This record gives sequence, structure tokens and C-alpha cells, in this order.
Amino acid sequence: MPIERSPTPPAAERPRALPRCLLPELVIRCPPVLLALDYDGTLSPIVNDPARAVPAPGARQALARLARHTQAVVLAVISGRDIDQLRSLLGLDFGVTMLGVHGAEVMETDGTRLLVEELGGAPHALDKVRDWLRANVPERAGLVIEDKRLSVALHYRNAAQKTAAPVIRAFETFVTAQAPELRLGRGKMVVEAMPKGADKGRAMRFLRARLRSDAPAVYFGDDVTDEDAFYALRHDGITVRVGDCAPSWAEYRVPSPLQVVEALDSMAEALERNAPAD
Repeated sequence: MPIERSPTPPAAERPRALPRCLLPELVIRCPPVLLALDYDGTLSPIVNDPARAVPAPGARQALARLARHTQAVVLAVISGRDIDQLRSLLGLDFGVTMLGVHGAEVMETDGTRLLVEELGGAPHALDKVRDWLRANVPERAGLVIEDKRLSVALHYRNAAQKTAAPVIRAFETFVTAQAPELRLGRGKMVVEAMPKGADKGRAMRFLRARLRSDAPAVYFGDDVTDEDAFYALRHDGITVRVGDCAPSWAEYRVPSPLQVVEALDSMAEALERNAPAD
């Protein structure tokens, strides 16, 4: 049966600027480091068309540099997107564990795929959600249905507020009342129905369980769904919010995906400087 999920409580503190030397020193002094990142808004800028959300300049190259240091960095990307879409956008075929649909599905670095937990009645509930969306979402109104197989999202970034608001309310009411096997996830101009066990905090716990218990963990994210991961690491991880300085469970902040790339490059440069000579 799917595991019930306790909601992450709202945060009250605002994150502070990420110190420049913190992560480079961490990968040198405390390997292996589990480094996990969200995709949209973190490795890629937010855009109106999700299909066009390409990585920020230098992001692919920085990830590839880090992926070569397998003894020092365990690299993962955790996204609300499904894994096939994530792979296509990232364009990386080595060294990165990918977790899709907020951690519900996993693709190992060797291509092996698995589910983090049994889905129980979620597939049938998702079929009901699909039927409801087909019947109730108006066409050509800027509302976009994204079917990720293990979840279904309704994007409203390009819709007028007076059109989107009643549809979103009705969608949330339907999922809550008619699909109890699912939970609602809310992000930047998107609401999503997903299995109850799918959240990024659980995904981080899954990844950490594979390393030794004292291995440090780092997580970068930008959205409401990333707060689950920030909360899971609040006592023993390094958490970085990307974007605005709203209250967050993250301890640190960087302004945009470009500064995420800078942080990744700084880690790669530290590892390259300290690599043993051939």
C-alpha cells in the first residue's frame, strides 16, 4: 500500500546567501557527497512552454565534469518531469541518477529503472483524473494537461486568471474527494495529482539510504515541491533555494540557475585541482 505522507509545515525563515567556498570545501574534505538538484527553475530557467526548458548555459558541462568524479560526488536530478523527458532535456547518458515524478520513479546510472514504492490504487485513480480533465478543461484557453504516466499535471501559466481559477478549484476538489489514493502537488503555475508517496523529501531519504550514514547531502531546488527535500535535510544537509528569498526550509539561497551552474563549476574545479597527478 502507498505510504501516507505528512505535509511539510510552512517555513518561517528566509535563506541566506550561499557562501562561495562552502561546497568546494565540502567535496574535498567530506567525500562522497550526495549532490541532488531539481530541474525546472534550478538547472533550467522557468519558461512559458515546459517543452522548451533547456538547461542554463554551462549546466550540462558542469554536471558532466562532476559526474567524472565518482568517488567524490554521487550525482542525482530529482524532477517533477518523467524520466524520459528529463533524459532528453539534460542530454546526459552517464554518471547521473535520475528520479522522475517527484521521486516516484528512478533510473540508475546503468539504465536500470525501478519504482520507489508500490503504487497501490494510484494507477486507477490517475485514470479517473485523466477522464475528468478531458471532460472539464476547456480547449484553447491556455490550460495545458501534462500526462507523466505516474502523475497528471495541469499547467495554467498561459491561461487568464478568471478562466484558470474555477477549473483549478474544481480539479482540486475532484482529486480530494474522488481520488483519495493521490495527493495534490502545487508548484509555480501548476497543480498535479500524484501518488501519495511521491515527494522529494522521500526521494532524498531513498538516495541517502544507499550511502554511508554520515555522508553529507546537498540539495538545490526552487519550488514548493522542493520544500519537502529542504525539510528532510533541515538538520543534517546543505539546502539551497534558487530564486526569490521567500521563507523556506532551505538554509541558503542563490539568485538563479546561472548561479547554480557557478556553484557546480566551483565544485568541479576544486576536484580537478586536487586530483592526483597521473
